[in-house]
Amino acid sequence: MYRETILENGMEIVSFSMPAMDSVCLGVWIGIGSRYENEKNNGISHFIEHLLFKGSAKRSGRKIREDIEGAGGSLNGFTGEECTCYLGKMVSDRVGLCMDVLTDMVFNPLIRAEDVEKERGVIREEISRQKDLPMQYVHVMFDRLMWGKHPLGLDVAGSINTINSMTRRNIVEYKKNFYKPGNIMVACAGKLDHG
Repeated sequence: MYRETILENGMEIVSFSMPAMDSVCLGVWIGIGSRYENEKNNGISHFIEHLLFKGSAKRSGRKIREDIEGAGGSLNGFTGEECTCYLGKMVSDRVGLCMDVLTDMVFNPLIRAEDVEKERGVIREEISRQKDLPMQYVHVMFDRLMWGKHPLGLDVAGSINTINSMTRRNIVEYKKNFYKPGNIMVACAGKLDHG
């Protein structure tokens, strides 16, 4: 059974009950991706995604992973042109823990200066490695040819130059502007109690 609820703050909750399952997949979807960036801040949505796994007000980066993976679940995230998503998969009786971890990451990240610098290096490596993976890099080149200077022609990961130029302040302000309830959807599928 599919259910959609819009909270008073504008956040959308979508759930799909699958009673035969013993697990739940929960995603927090943010309506921000590379198509909303420009040549100056290209890659900032992806940068934020990386940083939200590094620690929150309640949890260190290690504790975030332990709370999900230590309970037999999995945790991941991705950034695309249209959105950024944080995903958790757990056994159904631990869905509350999964929701707590994901919402803590999204709404209460620390975004420490040292994590910005560490992830800057990680992302530069990702960008450099793309050219070693022709099956992936062809998509980056195709988007550049197809879309030119339009934001859809920019690489989701950004460029070495844009990643080098981003400051912690730029990142915090961008997150503050776009990670708002009306721009967030929580989607959940699996064994749910809709009663």
